[in-house]
Amino acid sequence: MRNNKGYTLIEAIVVSSIIFSTLIFINYHVKYLEQIQYEAFIESVYNSVKTAKEVAAYSNKFIEIKEYKNFIKIYGEIYTEISVPNFIDVRITPEKLYFSNKNAASQAGTITITYDKKRTMIKVTPVVSKINFYN
Repeated sequence: MRNNKGYTLIEAIVVSSIIFSTLIFINYHVKYLEQIQYEAFIESVYNSVKTAKEVAAYSNKFIEIKEYKNFIKIYGEIYTEISVPNFIDVRITPEKLYFSNKNAASQAGTITITYDKKRTMIKVTPVVSKINFYN
């Protein structure tokens, strides 16, 4: 008899099924970690906007919130940069949001945060200076 040095079909199926199940397991956990990071990012942005509003009210200065390519920048009396993960999309409408020393937003605006098919909006209303969170 000849000595074959190849693999049997059963061995190939077992090895490929082990590799396939490992890849599915890893992909599931990556999506789960991204979801947790998305929720933490939303909370961070929301708390930073609330803090900017309060600081503007007590410092008698303007605070501006603006979106850049990889981060959200809050500056004025305080300076904060929030790094945006590469799998999250952030849009601020209009281009900048302002808080004034009158404990009110100077203009209405929305921060829209999108991940996968999920969209979260943080709306800033002028005059009453409400900051609403829509998930």
